[in-house]
Amino acid sequence: MKQAVVASTINPITKASSIMHKTGLALVCVLVAAYFVAVPVANAQAADAMAVRGKRLYENRGCKSCHGIGRKMIAPDLMGLEQRRSKEWIYKWLKETDVMIASDSTAMALVQEWNGARMPKQRLTDNDIDAMLAYVRAQETRIQAGK
Repeated sequence: MKQAVVASTINPITKASSIMHKTGLALVCVLVAAYFVAVPVANAQAADAMAVRGKRLYENRGCKSCHGIGRKMIAPDLMGLEQRRSKEWIYKWLKETDVMIASDSTAMALVQEWNGARMPKQRLTDNDIDAMLAYVRAQETRIQAGK
C-alpha cells in the first residue's frame, strides 16, 4: 500500500516536469523562429537606412551632377560599379582620387575616356562609402525591377 502512495506522489511531479519541459521547448522554438523572421527584417531595415543615408550623400556631395545610375552623364554610370571594380579599388578611388589618377592604369584610362574629367576630393569615410554603395545597389534593384 505504501508503494501506491509513493507512486501517486511522484507521478504529478513527473507530469509537471514533462509539461514544463515541453513548454520550455515550445518557447525555445518560438524564440528561434522569431529570430529567423526578425533578423532579415532588421537587416532589410538597416540596409534601407544605409541607402537613405547614401542617397543624401550622393545628392549633397554633388555626385548626381556628374554620375547617373542607369544612365550616362558627364562621368561614368554607377550602375554595375561593384561588378566592374573591386571594393578595395572603389574605396581607394573615393578616398585618394589624385593618387589613383597618378598611379592606377584603370583610373588613368577613366580620366582619358571621360575627356579629362576629374572627381573632386570628397573626404569620405568607409561608412560614407558603404552608404553610397548601398544607395547605388538599391537604385540598381529598383531599375532592374522596372520601377
